[in-house]
Amino acid sequence: CQSTVRGIEVRENGRIVTSSERGRASVVIEDTTNELEVEMINIVVANVHALIVGQSQKTLFLPVDAESTLRIYLQDQVGREFPKGIQGLKLRYHVGNPKVLQASFNNDNSHINLKGISIGSTIVWVFLSDNSEIFDAFMVNVQTLIEPTSPVQVHVGGIVQFSLNQKINQVGQKWFSEDGHIMDIHSVSGRAVAKAEGRTDIIYKDVVQTLARAQVYRTTRLALVPSNYRVFTNVPTSPFYQSEYRMEFKAFVDERELTSFYDDRSNINNNLRFDCSAAQSEWLAVRGAIEEDRLGKQQALVCYVKTKHYYPRDGHMPREVQITASLHSKTTGEAVYSEKFKVEFVWGFQIREGENSVHLSRSHPATTVHINSNHELDVRSEDDALRRYIRTQYSDSKHVMTINITIPEYSELADTILQTRIFVYSRITNQTDTISFSYSPTAQWNPMASIPNISITNVFMIIALLFIVGLLVYSFLFSSATVSNPSSPPRSEPFVR
Repeated sequence: CQSTVRGIEVRENGRIVTSSERGRASVVIEDTTNELEVEMINIVVANVHALIVGQSQKTLFLPVDAESTLRIYLQDQVGREFPKGIQGLKLRYHVGNPKVLQASFNNDNSHINLKGISIGSTIVWVFLSDNSEIFDAFMVNVQTLIEPTSPVQVHVGGIVQFSLNQKINQVGQKWFSEDGHIMDIHSVSGRAVAKAEGRTDIIYKDVVQTLARAQVYRTTRLALVPSNYRVFTNVPTSPFYQSEYRMEFKAFVDERELTSFYDDRSNINNNLRFDCSAAQSEWLAVRGAIEEDRLGKQQALVCYVKTKHYYPRDGHMPREVQITASLHSKTTGEAVYSEKFKVEFVWGFQIREGENSVHLSRSHPATTVHINSNHELDVRSEDDALRRYIRTQYSDSKHVMTINITIPEYSELADTILQTRIFVYSRITNQTDTISFSYSPTAQWNPMASIPNISITNVFMIIALLFIVGLLVYSFLFSSATVSNPSSPPRSEPFVR
């Protein structure tokens, strides 16, 4: 190869290199083995006056995750097209919204490659690197053929209804899941069920093929929202008492908060229900609910707790109760996440049966009153002289408050007749109760005072039992008298004249 113009160089590898001088030239190509084989190429060295991107005259519609390649045309001042594969001519591009679209050139800058990232619209500019006034611009609208919009995020156990947002001639349409272990989809209806954590592609294949990315996640933690209550209590007089306590929870996937748990009106339905339970069901009535805000945009997980007016007979009153909050899939019924929370619980105290009345004397100068309670109580006497002889002690392990009362023989009360009251008060619940107290130096100790109070029903039962026992004893004695004194034959009266 050889050139007829000084400004054009033909290299051994066949490349033609031009200078910056404009003009015309010819390149002669000869076959060294055959002089008759000769070809001539006419070359025009000119400036680029126009840059045109193919199909830029109309808005380009591109699906999410789809790619498209457009041809770039270069023209001189009279509209002649430059050949492809020109090297050394630098082009640049600018994407107005890089979150919507990605762009790149191929190796010889003859084509621009576009890839949709997310739904939206953007303008793309392509121009000469050394002369930005020579450019072309076009609009790209990134959308998806599949609804809901990719990427689809759904909770384990959730349901997604996939569909097409454009009418396509449906010949043998089928839906596929790239990984059926993560998400299973019905081939005709497009109804998908999230089965396990992970990512997969949902593919629609018919005349055209398109896909949507799906991510299945699982709740990683629950958090109790701070509320206006400090403790649970079953004492209506307490300032903390509520007829029904409301515990609100938030659910998170790592650091992202979930705000939708069940919505059968949407094509993405996490299909979850919220349940609550108490480890001490005999003390608490608990139920769970999913509540929407007024605008219906955000949902809250709520546990409602009611305390029962129940007092353990064994005095076991734990200071904390355990609430279990759990999310269940309504699709499969399985628990997808659960977590346990401890809440402080203050019981109303209870004076043990038969100990709310105390009678002391010289012969019986001391006694102990037991009160079932899971917190310390205040104890004081109505009579100042009695206070010094009262000692209290609280056992946190046994949940018992004991009141020890001892009147020493040498005290000033030893020869005094005293009737007063001892007050028991809880600062937490505002609950108050009284113990009646009496002391008489000469009074004999009444052992019945230490016997627990007997209900009316029990009294009638005891009377009936004593009556039956009396009948049995009487019947036994009568039968014994009959055996020991058998009947004698009748004696005849003497004859008197």
